[in-house]
Amino acid sequence: MEETLPDGLFGDEVRVRQVVTNLLNNAVKYTKEGSVRFIVSGERREGADDLIDMIFSVQDTGIGVKTEEIPKLFEKFERADLDKNKTIEGTGLGLSITKNPLDM
Repeated sequence: MEETLPDGLFGDEVRVRQVVTNLLNNAVKYTKEGSVRFIVSGERREGADDLIDMIFSVQDTGIGVKTEEIPKLFEKFERADLDKNKTIEGTGLGLSITKNPLDM
């Protein structure tokens, strides 16, 4: 976590947990070897000292995604590169459910 973040924040804890869980589950699911790194930072909103936009970043050494598959990542029931990922369980809903809270 970025050290400049306040010790306490107010927000929708349920949605934040849902987003973090989905992002990390995906990263771990597609990373058989190597590492997953989760970074939390924030930016104060211009003109509103009491508002912070949270920024969640996930870096992993997983199998990666082809550039042409990236638009599918946040679509319901879509899974990238099905041939390569047929042994990995999932419905293709995790990231689509996560998209709306992330955009907010």
